[in-house]
Amino acid sequence: MTDTSQERRLRIDLWADVVCPVCYLGDNRLQRAIAESGHADRIDLVLHSFELHPDTPDEILDNSEVLAKMTGASVDEVEAGEEQFGAVARADGLPFSIRRGHRNTKRIHRMIKLAGRYDASVALMDLVQRAAFGGNYDAFGDEFLIDAAVSVGVPEPEAREVASTEQFADDVDADRNTALRLGARGVPFAVFDDRFAVPGAASVDGYRQAIEKALAAEVPASV
Repeated sequence: MTDTSQERRLRIDLWADVVCPVCYLGDNRLQRAIAESGHADRIDLVLHSFELHPDTPDEILDNSEVLAKMTGASVDEVEAGEEQFGAVARADGLPFSIRRGHRNTKRIHRMIKLAGRYDASVALMDLVQRAAFGGNYDAFGDEFLIDAAVSVGVPEPEAREVASTEQFADDVDADRNTALRLGARGVPFAVFDDRFAVPGAASVDGYRQAIEKALAAEVPASV
């Protein structure tokens, strides 16, 4: 009997939002798990959009003030919680600033959709997340986004067109709706080989175990 787990590819679908700190942790850990799994050359990580708060204003605001308004907490309370995230992120080797910007993320997701045409969606997400969580308010601006897209292989004319239009907006909405239909109640939300989901930010080892489980699962017989 052939061991198909040693031959077939594994697809991991990941839904995430740019300004979500749990996504920031989960995205990085999943990529580390893939790199350390010994199977990276046959794993396809497919990134999907998920706007946690689609009604967020399309202007660059202070993150702490936005979250305080959303939750009804004080800015001090919000920043105390953010510092807890910050400690975990820094322990994972990720830049994290409590003082950072916040903006409706659809424009970023639309650009990430374009980057996906060049197999660069994950790379662009990483660049924007690290800049945004590192405290760079410019990460939410069009010029930063265009430059970042170009740096990962997107032709500049196409990046500028997406920045100045609503191209891919329907695709971003469709991604969110798909995740909700699959049972996602938040992000990150990872689905392994269309078989099982891992909600939330798992540990690197947790994601690595999910990879092994998915690869070891029996492949259904073709009809």
